[in-house]
Amino acid sequence: MKYIFLAIFFTFFIADTLGQRIKADSTNHYTDTVVIYKDPLVIRKKIYVAPAAIIERHWYGELAVGGGWFKNNFYDQNSNGISEKLNQVIATTYTANIGVSLFRKFTKWDIGLGIQIENYKENFSFDAVKTTVEAIPYLRTDTIDIYYNVINNDTNYFYVEETTLQNKYSPQTTSEKFDANNTSTFLALPFQIKYKIFDKKIGLQIVAGIVPAMVVTANGNSLVPAAMGYKVVDLTKQNFSTLSLSGNLGFALSYPIYHRIKISLQPLYSAHLSNIATANQPYILTRSRFTVQVGIQVEF
Repeated sequence: MKYIFLAIFFTFFIADTLGQRIKADSTNHYTDTVVIYKDPLVIRKKIYVAPAAIIERHWYGELAVGGGWFKNNFYDQNSNGISEKLNQVIATTYTANIGVSLFRKFTKWDIGLGIQIENYKENFSFDAVKTTVEAIPYLRTDTIDIYYNVINNDTNYFYVEETTLQNKYSPQTTSEKFDANNTSTFLALPFQIKYKIFDKKIGLQIVAGIVPAMVVTANGNSLVPAAMGYKVVDLTKQNFSTLSLSGNLGFALSYPIYHRIKISLQPLYSAHLSNIATANQPYILTRSRFTVQVGIQVEF
């Protein structure tokens, strides 16, 4: 009987121990569903947008004004000595210009065409000596016949005279001073080429060009040979040829003051390549000048 109770107790003890282990193991092992959300697929592409200031532009316009000095070069047309006299009486020469140009930019070159007004001013000073012949009237008496008669051994002579009014000519010398401001205005179409030396904060270019021009107005005084020295005549646009040609050479400095806007400084030397006086003038005339131009350039 005693052994029966021990067997039952031992059986329940083993059953209880195994049940606790099975229960513990069943709580650590289970199956579940896990949902993982992902962001949608996005394709991103980097696009570089250059600032407006560094976008390459191929055209620019330029407004320029300038001033300087010029020199007349007179040459005799037929060895009459007029050129030397004109070089003496014309002095204080200066010039001014204003114009606009359009340029096409390339890697190292800029090529442009413009329109420009050129004004020349000079001082004409000449002391003219004028010789005139003054006629002074007087009475001239001439004996045209003589006759006589004899009375009581006395001889009486009788004269027949003729009186005429004539002029006595006397040379008179007078002096007249001419002092005038000669002006002439030309319409020019400059064709220019600029070669880039460098273009950093300050740009430097060599400038060369051909400039055809036509006279618009002219007034003042000039000289022509006369029988007794020189004669003062009016200076008009008819004294100048219809079309003249000159060339220029210099350099240009540029400095940016705002995006797409620059200021420029251009010292230029120019000289006429053809006679600017008409063929019927007693002289040949060319001009050389030095100017400094200040301009504003706008790129577009």
